[in-house]
Amino acid sequence: MCTPKRSGSTHTMLEGVLQGMGADPGWAYLRKMAANVAVFTSRSGDVINDVNKGEHGIGLVVDYYGFESAVAGLPIKLVYPNDYPVANADSIAILTGAPHPGIAKAFIDYVLSQEGQKLSMGIEQRGVKCPNPRLPIRTDVTIPANLPDVLKLKMVSYNTTLEASRRRNVDDTYEATIEKKHAELKDAAKAIEAAQTTLQKLKEQGYDMTQALAGLNSADTLFGKGDYAGANTAANAAAGLAVAPPPYTTYAAIVAVFVVLVLATLYYKRRKAK
Repeated sequence: MCTPKRSGSTHTMLEGVLQGMGADPGWAYLRKMAANVAVFTSRSGDVINDVNKGEHGIGLVVDYYGFESAVAGLPIKLVYPNDYPVANADSIAILTGAPHPGIAKAFIDYVLSQEGQKLSMGIEQRGVKCPNPRLPIRTDVTIPANLPDVLKLKMVSYNTTLEASRRRNVDDTYEATIEKKHAELKDAAKAIEAAQTTLQKLKEQGYDMTQALAGLNSADTLFGKGDYAGANTAANAAAGLAVAPPPYTTYAAIVAVFVVLVLATLYYKRRKAK
């Protein structure tokens, strides 16, 4: 998997998850997803280029980066997330005091016309083709069959005021705790995965897992908060918290002592009865 570094398109994808799940669960989810990232590209457009060339099997991009590849017939499948998709409209307007408002209005009218919407979606019009297609807003412009139907998705109720108020914080957190600490993030994720495998084997052997699972949950919580060193330590210590079952020889000895006590009690009662 590849994904872009801190950028506008990255921010939109982050906000979709954070607003859909809530801040703390959202960051925990994003950090777990980042454990599968092989490379952070310098530009958003590099992600789709890498996927087009087969260098990575999955790329996280804003949809229009994948439109052109899908429309061009490349072996690329564009998939919208089922849980937290965001539809963010591209705006167009005439500036106050524009020197040529009539020309500006004519341009907007063309952009919103059927031909203009087809062009903006990447369908060639009069020998011109848009390199970064967008979905149309007109109902009389048919979405190509090889593109997902965004109208069938249940969108996140996107709060632009919230997004604007924490934009810098979200971008800084992504860069500082995911992008720049990716090596530590992956090491901690591997430690947690290894601990999960070890604890499953110990459980099958009859170990008491109460404290061990608590330790693993602690590692998972620390990882979700971005404390990768703490998560790594907790994960590595989790297996040591599992309590081994008593050996079978101990069980046998306990049973033998119990039997001897029962027989001795019966013998004592018989002699007393005589």
